[in-house]
Amino acid sequence: MKSGLALLAGCISIGCLLTAGSADSEPLERTAPAERLFNASLALPQERQAFAQAIFDYCSATAKYLPANPKREDEEMAKALSTNALHYTSAPKHFEKFFKTVRDARYTFQKALAECRQLSGNIIARAYKSHADEAVLWVQLENVFDQPALTAIYLGILRVDKNHNTVTDLHGIQYWPMVRGAIRSGVLLHLLQRAS
Repeated sequence: MKSGLALLAGCISIGCLLTAGSADSEPLERTAPAERLFNASLALPQERQAFAQAIFDYCSATAKYLPANPKREDEEMAKALSTNALHYTSAPKHFEKFFKTVRDARYTFQKALAECRQLSGNIIARAYKSHADEAVLWVQLENVFDQPALTAIYLGILRVDKNHNTVTDLHGIQYWPMVRGAIRSGVLLHLLQRAS
């Protein structure tokens, strides 16, 4: 209960209270991995490995069901971004075109899910030598869940009405701010206390 209250306090402090529809609406349907991710985020800090496993399972399952570009398009996108990354300050208009297409939205979303699998897999495998090393992995993982909901809306993964109430969120995209809060308030604070 104590960790749940700390999580709620941390969640409120970073603004992750979600609008889940109007008061008279039915509960939203979500995938089993999304629900397990939500439940695991409430059991911190005692269950870091279970939380990492829930994150890994969620990102693996979600990546299979969300739209992806053909491999050739992703390779072209990665090449274009790496080529133009050094020239962003001198040619922002040229660079911005890569962030206004469905192709880019799919690319960045799938890339985030792949990074999520890699980082959570490293935590599960205990690929760290100290609490500080583990904390670094969790900070990197927390950044993965910084993907804006607008990208999900753009792809049609998350649907909201004109009042910004959630209509559909099968993959639990609106849980992402809560996951970030759980990592910050539950995992990182716990690890920092143990490391000091």
